[in-house]
Amino acid sequence: MKQTHKTKTLKGMKWNFTSVFAQSLVSLLLLVILARIVPPREFGILTLSTIFVGFAEKFATLGVGPYIVQRKNLTREHIRVCLSLSIISGIVMYISLYILAPYIAGFFNESRLVLILRIASLQFFLLGISNVSRSLLMRELNFKTIFRIEFPAYIIGQGGITIILALLGYGAWSLVLGSLLTVSLTTIFLLVRVKPPLKPLLNKEYIKDISWYGGGVSAIGIINYFANSVDNFLIGRYLNITEVGLYNRSVQLMKLPLSKISGTMSNVLFSSYSGIQNDLKSLEEAYLKSVSIVSFISFPLLTGMAIGGDYIILGLYGEEWKKAVVVFQILCFAGIFKVIFNLAGPIAKATGNVYKEAIRQALYLVIVIISTWIGVHMGAEGVAIAVIISSSCFYLSMAQLSIKILGSSWKKFIGAQIHAFLFTIVFGVSCVVFKIILNSVFIDISFLFKLIAFLMLCGIAYILLSLFLPIKIKGNIPVIFFSKIKKRSSPTINKIIFRNF
Repeated sequence: MKQTHKTKTLKGMKWNFTSVFAQSLVSLLLLVILARIVPPREFGILTLSTIFVGFAEKFATLGVGPYIVQRKNLTREHIRVCLSLSIISGIVMYISLYILAPYIAGFFNESRLVLILRIASLQFFLLGISNVSRSLLMRELNFKTIFRIEFPAYIIGQGGITIILALLGYGAWSLVLGSLLTVSLTTIFLLVRVKPPLKPLLNKEYIKDISWYGGGVSAIGIINYFANSVDNFLIGRYLNITEVGLYNRSVQLMKLPLSKISGTMSNVLFSSYSGIQNDLKSLEEAYLKSVSIVSFISFPLLTGMAIGGDYIILGLYGEEWKKAVVVFQILCFAGIFKVIFNLAGPIAKATGNVYKEAIRQALYLVIVIISTWIGVHMGAEGVAIAVIISSSCFYLSMAQLSIKILGSSWKKFIGAQIHAFLFTIVFGVSCVVFKIILNSVFIDISFLFKLIAFLMLCGIAYILLSLFLPIKIKGNIPVIFFSKIKKRSSPTINKIIFRNF
């Protein structure tokens, strides 16, 4: 039986969340293990190389992936042109970074960056080939297959080889080679599952069409990536490599819920929105609902992480990372803005408004550069504050774009988040109380123990507040969620726990 668009979207969402949840657990475990094996300076070197490799990657893909997903009538010739362009741009980017590597290393006074950049950028060849296959799966909302391909590759590469090499003392190289192996395996698995037409084709008319939309998407990706990398860049330039490592690990830990929740939904929603791009009423309804769901999950989570920041950093990473605590706590509040503006991008891309988003991304970049340059003179904490300022500005800018495209209103947009905000205030007070109790009762206990206790108490509080707070505060999201659980529970449990649903 042919699946409806809604069914395919829900299945895609389910499998993408499965993938994200599994990778989040592995990522967290990997972060903890590596933080106790690899010194902050080694993470700093990797971060600097990642800035330029990731930046070049945005050029290498040329936006052909989103083009494949978004285009209504996709032909075999379109796919051939996309693959040809992707491979050519990948080769050009590798050669460019190979030549620039010594100059980049000289800028940061770190000679090891030369070889690291040249080896890490080998992934451009692989991404150029696999990009089309992955996008074809996304177009069909086939995130189940993507999960079955990417998760094993991640486990073997990042979860296996990286840790083994780190234990053997390879430092930054363990991270570089583990990542390269992950990309290599992913490419092989994708080509086995979805083999695109390999015969090259460079049609002028198709190239123009791809370049118009894909160019806009690439511009968005490039500007956004640079905006998210300015902080690491300036810390590396004006402070030191160790500070880069401390700051970047704080960012990565904060981004675990951020990228894994809103980022996950963005991937599926872009594919889904593209299928109903002319139905603005349905788009508005889906967008506001996604904002409500993500805010209800993310706002309390990020607030709890900020309050228990010292438990998280010192409990997971160890005393060597003590300087990262305040930075991490500040960044968690910036994440509240980021998690929402990430949901606006799919609306702009699906409706073809990529250049309107690109303009806003450019303004965001300007604000990031100015505020971060001022903040870096106050240390990593100053940079983190700059991230909050710039993120809040971009949050408002992208909200305005989404409202304009959908013909919605600020009242509806704020209304989609107000219950999450109220719920978070109550939840945050609970977290503060738990922390005061833990610090008073368990004075000489390790931070890891305090972290475990804090997580358990906060988890219980989240569930109880979701169940028993008035709907005026918590809204309808937990009601919908628990109502579905109620249907599958026994009468006894329903009577005790779910009597209000």
